[in-house]
Amino acid sequence: MSMTETAVAATDFEKCADRSLYFTLSLYVSGDRVEAALGQRLAPSIVRGFQANYRASQRLRNGVEPLLNDIADRERLNKVDDFLLDTLCPAAGEFLEVTVPDKIEWMTEGRRFTATPPGLNKTRTVRVRRFWYTHANGAVGYHLSFRYNYDHTPGDFFFLSLMQKLAAPKEFEIKGTVPEGKEIRPTDAQTGIAPLDAIKVKGAGGRPANFWHFVRDTFNADAADLFSKLKEYCPPAKPPKNPVPAFDNLVAEAPFIEVPGLIMPVSRLLFFFEDKTFFRRLLPEIDPATEKPAPRSLMVQEGCYAAYQTELAGCEVPAVNGVPQFELAKPFWKWVADRPDYDQYTDEQIETARK
Repeated sequence: MSMTETAVAATDFEKCADRSLYFTLSLYVSGDRVEAALGQRLAPSIVRGFQANYRASQRLRNGVEPLLNDIADRERLNKVDDFLLDTLCPAAGEFLEVTVPDKIEWMTEGRRFTATPPGLNKTRTVRVRRFWYTHANGAVGYHLSFRYNYDHTPGDFFFLSLMQKLAAPKEFEIKGTVPEGKEIRPTDAQTGIAPLDAIKVKGAGGRPANFWHFVRDTFNADAADLFSKLKEYCPPAKPPKNPVPAFDNLVAEAPFIEVPGLIMPVSRLLFFFEDKTFFRRLLPEIDPATEKPAPRSLMVQEGCYAAYQTELAGCEVPAVNGVPQFELAKPFWKWVADRPDYDQYTDEQIETARK
């Protein structure tokens, strides 16, 4: 389905379909930084009245806050002091074309792997929505929620993993020489870190950009709109110390210890899968004799991984500078797809047999 067709078919609300991944990237802006850009503390009393008339915030509140109330005690003295606020993102979401390279290389536990899973570099359409969440202490969260409908293929599974590495690029390193004392940030033109540089996203009518460049640019547009409207709604008594609400001076950041020299925005990444096959193969089923779930240990056992270790050993190539090297090329992926040592049932056949 093309981006245009996807956009036409989209509605404001959507059902959670099988083989869907939802992942939300959340960025933190402290209360002090918000105050410096706004000229006053972002008190709940301001947001309570502002929410109702700011873009589609009221609709967002009506759709999402009942879910929040189901899982958290949000009341303090019979009041709720945190709020959802809309952004410039269209109500039906924005559709991004995402491309990744056809080969990825990483290092873990002292071993370097190079993988070329088939179909990895195809262009994929990912849906994204954005929203703000204000906290009682004046801090603000900026959230980008992505959705991707995937297939059960090595290329798609590696793609999902690479999406996670955009926020936490563990197992990757900075290529090239980094000058003493220089810090690398994901919003730099080039970082030397494979997933941060090679993965490209493109919105409707836009040009391909690095993921964090897209995040920075959307944040800047959304923050400029939000803060200007907040100042109109409740003019500050004093001029802001930092009047330009921008990604570089609002979003908190910290060293990423797994990659020395890298400074990452302080963020949280939440993954949610909807996948009947995946969970049915992992979760214990009811034993008809006892009418109780089978022991979880029966579902995934040590032997499940033994064949992969054997096959990986056959992918080893000569070491480089003492580092073991493994190339996961076409023969490995054919074995993964065929698994001659395993059952030949498709997901659809297994689903039919369970009915």
